[in-house]
Parts: sequence; structure tokens; C-alpha cells
Amino acid sequence: SDVYKRQYQRRVHGQCSIKILDKFVVCGKNQFHKNCFKCIKCKNLIETDEYYKTDDDMPCCQNCYQKTMKSCKGCGQIIQGQAFAALEATWHKSCFKCHKCRLVLTSYVTYDKEPYHKDCYKSMFVRECTHCKKTLDGDYFEVGNGQAILHEECVDAYKAIEAERAEKQRKEDEEKERKQREEREAAEKEAAKRQKEKEEAEARLKAAIEEAEKAKARKELEAKERAAKEAADRERRAREEEARLKREREEVERLAKEAEEIRLRAEAEEKKLKEKIDPRKLEFTKFYTLKELQTKPWPQDVLPEYREAYLSNQDFYKVFSMSKDDFYDLKDWRQEELKKKVKLF
Repeated sequence: SDVYKRQYQRRVHGQCSIKILDKFVVCGKNQFHKNCFKCIKCKNLIETDEYYKTDDDMPCCQNCYQKTMKSCKGCGQIIQGQAFAALEATWHKSCFKCHKCRLVLTSYVTYDKEPYHKDCYKSMFVRECTHCKKTLDGDYFEVGNGQAILHEECVDAYKAIEAERAEKQRKEDEEKERKQREEREAAEKEAAKRQKEKEEAEARLKAAIEEAEKAKARKELEAKERAAKEAADRERRAREEEARLKREREEVERLAKEAEEIRLRAEAEEKKLKEKIDPRKLEFTKFYTLKELQTKPWPQDVLPEYREAYLSNQDFYKVFSMSKDDFYDLKDWRQEELKKKVKLF
């Protein structure tokens, strides 16, 4: 429709005469097919968002646009901010530097189309008398292979001052050499002293090491001898202990044998006594009380096995409630029980 054509069908500005029916690119008041969006200078297709717009709303690529901008004489880069114009050129303010010292200039003098600080210019291109520091105009004299340049009237004064300075320098050099010589001698003496101390210390250390080794050898020998002596002593004591134990065992065996013999003899004698002795037939020279027969030591003439027989008939009856004949007619175990009750067994 006519409305659609007026609203959606656009014409390309100065590039082609084909109507826009698809996506397009806008640059200011102009619209372009994507394939027609080209730099107004080099005619190359612009495919990025990095481009510039000219005053008549035409696209210009970055390279072509930068060619129209001024560049800094100092660094060669495009100036996109404040610029400084001097010496028929444009500069970044930070690039406008002295040709000698390379420091930024605020004021300058020019020589051979290059900027300089005043002092740098003076030091490079203005000659001064080495003595009076005044500018040299006309003829001048060189002294010391160009070491000094002087007015004619300043030569004698400069030479006198230089001679005085040379004499002073010679004396200073001699004094310095003397001090250095003294320092070297002192250093050599100190080094010799330290070397001697070092040798003495090494000798002492060596002697100490030898003494320590000897002491160690002595201690090891003493330890070996002591260990051998202790081993011999242990062996001797072991033999003595073995001999003593052997003697003790033999003595114990002998005593046991004697005790056994004594026991056997005692049993035999006791058996004989029991077989032979009848308490009723014993003859008594004296009778004792129950207390005397209960308490040790017993009277010497009393047979311990028959202490009850040494009671009088009257005391015997009081103690056992029976006569001696009745008592001895009892069984042996019964007699023992009765005697235990009255502590006569």
C-alpha cells in the first residue's frame, strides 16, 4: 500500500538506488543497506561499530578519520585532547621537551629548530671563560688540551690558581698515600698478628685434640681393665658362692642326716623306754605339785613323758578323778587326752 511504502520503504542516500526492504544501518539522518555502509574516503565496507560521522552524516572509518587529525611531533600519536602549537608543529603538552635534558618545557629558546631550556642552551652553545665565567667574545685561549677556555687576561690568574690547586692536590695525594701506607702496614701487622694467633690457636687445638684422644684411650683401657677385673671378680665370687652353697648343702645334708639319726635313736630309745618303763613301778623319792609339773623347767629327776606319775596318790586322784592303776589301765590315746586337759602332755 502507499502507507507501507511511505513508512517502510526507504531509499539509500547517495550509494545505490535500491529501496530498503530488509535490515539497514542509520548514520545521522541517512539510512544504508548493510552492504552499502562504506567509508566515504576509502570506500571499504565498515563492519564494526568503530567509525566516525562526517558533518554531512556520512560514515568514515577510523583509519581515514585519524588521517585528517593532527599528530604530535614528539610522539607521533594522534592528538585527541588539548594540543600545544610551537615551532610550526603541534605537540602534546607532555611531549614538548628540551632537546638536551628531555624535561617538559614551560619556557624555551630555539636553536636549529629544536627547543631547549635556557640553561641547557647556554651550556651547549654559549662559551664562557673557565676562570671569570663571563661570555667569550672574539679570540680565546685553550689550556690543558681544551680543559679550560680563557680570556687572555685570565690566563695567568687561572694558571696560578691551577698551580696552587695542583700543589694542594699533590699534598693531599701524598697525605692520602701516607695514610694508605700506614693503614696497609697496620693491616699487615694486624694480619700477621691474627695469623700468629690463628696458628697458636690451631696448635692449642691440635694439642687439646691429641690430649683428648690420649685421655679417651686411657679411659677406654681403664674401662677394659676394670671390666676384665670386674668379670674376674664376678667369676671368683661366683666360684666362692658355688663352693659356699656346696658346703652349706653338704652341711645341711650332714645335719639332716645327723638329725635323722638322732630322731631314729630317740624314737628307738623312747620305744625302749615305753616298753621297759611302767610308771606304776617307778620308785619316787619325792612327789611334786601339779603346778610344778606344769611349769618349765621341770625338776631334773622327773621323766617328762610321765610327769603325772610324780603326783602323790591323793593329788593324782584330785586331778584325774581316778587312781594311778585305773589311769594306766586306760588306752594310750585316752591317757594323752586326759593329760592334755591338765597340761601334762
